[in-house]
Amino acid sequence: MKNKAFVQLISFYLIYSISQGILLPFVNIYYDQIGLTGMQIGQIGSLSLIGTMMVLPLWGILTDYIKKYKWMLVLSLILTLIMTYLWKLQSSYSWILLFSILMSIFRGVTMPVCDSASLLFCKLYHKDYGLLRSMSSLGYVLGSVVIVKAADYLGYSSPLVCVYLGVIFIALIIALNYPKIEQEKEKEKKGAFIEDLKVLLKNKAYLFILFLAAFNNIPLESASVYIGNHFISAMHLSSSSMSTYLIFATLPEIAFIMIVSKLFRNYGYKKIYLIASITQILRGIVYTLTSSFPLFLLVSVVQMIMVGVASVGNFGYISKVIPPRLTTSAMSIYSAFVMIVTAVYTQLFGFIYDDFGSHSIFLVMTLLNVVGLVILLGTKRFDHIR
Repeated sequence: MKNKAFVQLISFYLIYSISQGILLPFVNIYYDQIGLTGMQIGQIGSLSLIGTMMVLPLWGILTDYIKKYKWMLVLSLILTLIMTYLWKLQSSYSWILLFSILMSIFRGVTMPVCDSASLLFCKLYHKDYGLLRSMSSLGYVLGSVVIVKAADYLGYSSPLVCVYLGVIFIALIIALNYPKIEQEKEKEKKGAFIEDLKVLLKNKAYLFILFLAAFNNIPLESASVYIGNHFISAMHLSSSSMSTYLIFATLPEIAFIMIVSKLFRNYGYKKIYLIASITQILRGIVYTLTSSFPLFLLVSVVQMIMVGVASVGNFGYISKVIPPRLTTSAMSIYSAFVMIVTAVYTQLFGFIYDDFGSHSIFLVMTLLNVVGLVILLGTKRFDHIR
C-alpha cells in the first residue's frame, strides 16, 4: 500500500512539474510578444506573487486544521484550470493583470499542500523526499522542451495555455486518486489554533531559514524569470535557446536532488549551503560579464546545488525544527514569504531591465548572494542539524 501511494506521489510531482515547465519559463516571452513593457511584466509578476502571498498562509492553516490534503489539492487544481482559461481569453492589460493574479494564487497554493503531505508521508514510511523533488526537475525539463518545440512552429500564444491546461487536467485526475495521508497523520493532540501559530512564529530556527532564503535562493528564482528576455534582447538568440538553457540548468538537478539528502546527512547542512552560495556567486559573476552562450550554459550546471538547498535543504530543515502538526502551516508561510520577497525582487529587476539592461539583473543577484554567504559564515544554526 505504501509503495503504491509513493508511486502516486511520484506521478503527481512529475506531471504537475511538466505543467510548470510549460508555462513559467516562457510566460514572460509571451508577454513580450503581445507588446507588454518590462515594467508591466514586472508588475504582473510582483502583484501576482503578493496576491498569492496573502492567500497562501490562510490556505495552509485551513489545510492543517481540517487535515484534508487530498481535497485541498484537488480544489486548487480545479480553480487553476478555471482561472487560466479565463486569463487566456483576455486582451487588455487590466484584465490580463487581474486573471494573472488569480491564476497565480491558485497555482501557488498547490505545491505547499503537496509538499507538506509528502513530507509527512516520507517521515511516516521512511521514503526519500529527494526522489519526489527530482521528479519535479525532470518534469520541468520535459515540459519546457515540449512547449519550445511546439512554439517554434505555432508561436507562444497558441500552444502555451492549451497544453498547460491539458497537463493540469491530467494532474487533477492523479490527485483524485491521491493517498489519504490525512488518515495516516501522526497521533498527537492537536493544539489550539492561535497557540500553534504563535509557536511557529516564535521559532527562531524557522525564522532564520526564512531570512536566509531572502539572500540565498530567492534572488536566483527572481532573476531566472528574465533569462529568456536576456537571451533575446541582450544575446540576440532565438526563443529556442531557452530550451537548451533549461536542459543544461535543470537536467543535472534530477541526479543531484536524488543524492542531496545523503550529502546533508554525511557532511552537515552548513557545508552544503556554503558550497551552494559560493557557486551561485561565481555563476552570477559569469552571467553579468559574459555574452558567450556556451559559457552561459556551462556555468548554469551549478544551479543544481542551489536548487537542492532550496527544496530538499530548506524543507528538510523546517521539518526538523517545527512540530509535525504545523507542517502545512510552516510550508505555506515559507512559500508566502518566498513569494513576497520574489515579488519585490521581480519588480526591482523589471526596473533594472528597462533602465540598465538584463546584465545588471545578474549583478544585483550576485550582490544579494554575497549577503547570504556572510550570513552562512556567521551562523551556528546548522551545527546540530543532520
